[in-house]
Amino acid sequence: MQDMLFGAALALLADGAVIEQTASAPLTYRIIHQGASVPLSGGIVQRLRIGQHIREVCTVNGRKRFYLR
Repeated sequence: MQDMLFGAALALLADGAVIEQTASAPLTYRIIHQGASVPLSGGIVQRLRIGQHIREVCTVNGRKRFYLR
C-alpha cells in the first residue's frame, strides 16, 4: 500500500502538485494539486525527502512548501 501511495505522490508532484506542511506539532502534510488537497502520510513525505525527490522551497503563511526536485 505504501509503495502505491509513494508512486501516486511522485506522479502528482511530476504533474505540478506541491506538498505543504500544515502543522508542526504533530507534523501533518497535505498534497495540493489543481485546487484539490488531501492529507499525506508523514512516512511518505519522509521517503520523498530521504530519496531527495522533493526539496523545501519556501514558507507561505507559516507553512513549508515542498516541490519536486
